[in-house]
Amino acid sequence: MNITQIGRFGMLLMMASVAISCSDPNPLDSYTRVPFEKTETDDGNNDSDGDGAGGLFEKGNGTDSKPYVIMNGTQIKNMRSVLKSGIKVYFQLGADIDMAGIDDWQSLNGSGDFPYEIDFDGDSHVIKNFKCSAGDYPSFFGVLCGDCRNVGFVNASVSSTRQGIGIITGYLGLKDKGNGSKTGRIVNCFTTGEVTGSGAAGGIAGVLANSYDGQESYIKNCYSSATVNDQAASGGKAGGIAGRKVGVGGFIENCYAHGAVSATKGGIGGILGQIDKNCDIAIKNCVAWSNLTGTDASSTVGRIVGVSASLGSYENCYACESIILKVNGGTITTSDESSATGTTFHGVAKTVDELGNIIVAWNPNLWKKGTDGYPVFQWAEK
Repeated sequence: MNITQIGRFGMLLMMASVAISCSDPNPLDSYTRVPFEKTETDDGNNDSDGDGAGGLFEKGNGTDSKPYVIMNGTQIKNMRSVLKSGIKVYFQLGADIDMAGIDDWQSLNGSGDFPYEIDFDGDSHVIKNFKCSAGDYPSFFGVLCGDCRNVGFVNASVSSTRQGIGIITGYLGLKDKGNGSKTGRIVNCFTTGEVTGSGAAGGIAGVLANSYDGQESYIKNCYSSATVNDQAASGGKAGGIAGRKVGVGGFIENCYAHGAVSATKGGIGGILGQIDKNCDIAIKNCVAWSNLTGTDASSTVGRIVGVSASLGSYENCYACESIILKVNGGTITTSDESSATGTTFHGVAKTVDELGNIIVAWNPNLWKKGTDGYPVFQWAEK
């Protein structure tokens, strides 16, 4: 290359440099040309809080550390959209929820082989005006395999001609063919409203089911003022907390009920309606504050347990001295007992003031005496 050619080549390089420097820069150039490294959750969320399943929820990705956060009625209806067979999905309330107008609720895990596992944390919020009257095991969950805690259901209405219904769940855990992940727990929850069923009805749960692999199903630190009525023509099972106990193991602890409980014909208990044959349960620190009524003369009524009470074990179980027990229009006279030897179990009668002090003493950081005289959670009266 001679001197003239070198000069021409240098001029071309200078002209190209000027053209590039004077052109419009592309602010996305480095990003569009160099792919960024994606770090996604299993659900495809790539921000720090999770995108709430693409906007179905306020935020979260359904994991233990980042539960789906629910802020309104639409988002609570979206829960069923993200349930996965055999995988526990986590939810948390971020506000009180009013379900008024949602009249077509289908229990979240109420059909098939009940494949869903759910962890639901109310975070000290309430769900108002919940209604359910359709499907198997009408309730919020249907069959709860997992956990529900720190939530109140206010002015709930659950009704069905089917058996196994309650406000929070129809069945707590599976009756049979289960494993450790198919057990259920309800902790720090309360309900108000009404339950009308046919075969096993409870203010919290319809049926408290089996234990598997060392994991128990249980209800702890809960209360209900819901009225409960089992209208079954025979074999009714109505309880202030749960209607029926099936399987072995499990317990009800630190619970009380003060809504009226009744059944057309069957077992009626202030805490538990019936313990099935060859089954058992431990009931500890429980209080019955409910008037109990059996319409038919064959009904059995117990202040704590209505049928097959001798199959259970009991510790510190009490009843309000003023509650009324009736069968076939007649009032039943009861005696105090600390253990069950027959069909029914009545516990020990206490005054209203004594019962209030007993319940608050279970955990003063959780309980307090409410404005209507009945104990409530510290967070329940806002």
